Amino acid sequence: MLEIPEIDLAWETVNALGASSARNKALQVIEQAGGKDPRPRRILDAAEHSLGEFKQAAENQGLAEVAAVLARAIANIKGDVTAPAIVTKPNGLTIANLACAYKADKQSGYNKVRYRTRENYGHMIKRIEHDHGDQLVQDIQLETQERWHEEWTKTGFTSALGLTGMLRTLFRYGSKVLQDSECVRLVGITPGMPMPRPKTRETKITRGQVIAVCAKANELGQHALALAQALQFELALGQRDVIGEWVPQSEPGNSDILRGEDKWRDKGKWLRGLRWSSVDENMILRHVTSKENKPIEVDLKLAPMVLEELALMFGHADISREHLPPSGPIVIDEYTGLPYTVVRFRRKWRKIATAAGIPEHVCNMDSRAAGRNVPANERTKLKAHGNGKKLHDKVRAALPPLPDQVRSDVAHDLIVDVLEGKIAEADLKKVMPQYVRKHYAGYDNRFSTLSLNQPVPGTVNQRWDDRIAADHEVWK
Repeated sequence: MLEIPEIDLAWETVNALGASSARNKALQVIEQAGGKDPRPRRILDAAEHSLGEFKQAAENQGLAEVAAVLARAIANIKGDVTAPAIVTKPNGLTIANLACAYKADKQSGYNKVRYRTRENYGHMIKRIEHDHGDQLVQDIQLETQERWHEEWTKTGFTSALGLTGMLRTLFRYGSKVLQDSECVRLVGITPGMPMPRPKTRETKITRGQVIAVCAKANELGQHALALAQALQFELALGQRDVIGEWVPQSEPGNSDILRGEDKWRDKGKWLRGLRWSSVDENMILRHVTSKENKPIEVDLKLAPMVLEELALMFGHADISREHLPPSGPIVIDEYTGLPYTVVRFRRKWRKIATAAGIPEHVCNMDSRAAGRNVPANERTKLKAHGNGKKLHDKVRAALPPLPDQVRSDVAHDLIVDVLEGKIAEADLKKVMPQYVRKHYAGYDNRFSTLSLNQPVPGTVNQRWDDRIAADHEVWK
């Protein structure tokens, strides 16, 4: 069965040849089969003979290059990876030729990566074709690549690195698979081109900022997003591991979470996100990470922020497995009733983070890096302590009424110091005031204002700024 993208590839190949009557006739033939018609994105009930008809039409009209592309597409559908490579124009291979062959080859790196990565590759290849598709490979020198890289930096340094890297990937494909002598030459000279690397991103979201995002999300009724933020930070998980991703149903992988086709998107299935069925009766979460394909095992009882969000979401202070759903995605978009799309999650997170006073340069993707660098690694020490949840509950119970961020940070320091033997559990109440004073002294006016506008625990519709005159002695 032939899908629309195969027809579209033929359309793009023909369209790139330049204006001519033969080109226009070939485009008409392909468009009759639905090529380059974005709506509806249907799957054509056509076997390889359909491409054979296009190939014959191209040969009849003297379009040898187009016929070669279609011949390779037919061979790929049949699984014949030994098919001849793309036939170039008499004056040589162009960047557009090279890109088409790379995308059409089912054995190339382009067709072996996951859907989102392949989409990113496709965007970069499209940009390269747009800018330099007509360029003959034989005319490209090291200075040519340096000039292109300089042009691309005008739209962003990271973008330029990606485009230059993709260009080199095309050359390697042409050298190894197409065995083109000019690609072999370029692979040999490109190491001489200096490629400055971007600085490692050092921004990390702080514990206080995570608490602020969760508090604002809960205030706005976005409890699933608050839970997702807590899971990312405390379990050091990537965004895709927590919320999963939507991919076309034709992609590898099985899923019982599907969505239908509508005006804005194709049919899809949901993969790789956290599921309730992965949490056992002891609140142990088991998951295989999407990026590294690495199995992990995490005790949720040792993740206090996650427990707090679960308790709030399901209305049980002492949350346990019996209070949680038996199956289904853990993080659900309340608006759609389905798992978040990546774009919608990022946009909603940014809106909530901005409302919570989080600077624009701090992103949701910083949650994983911050979670990996939690001081003293509380989870390991809590596990060694024997009953981490009991210690956590004891510390929280000893705390006076405090704004959310101050309360969480004081509890964090107290737990760490108990585990490190700096203070005894029996002295918690005695040393509490100095920990409270320490954290109040460290907050700026912006976040103090945010904290004062939070509801007071144990009260009805009362906020901290209503009690500042009466309770200020607790804070000093």
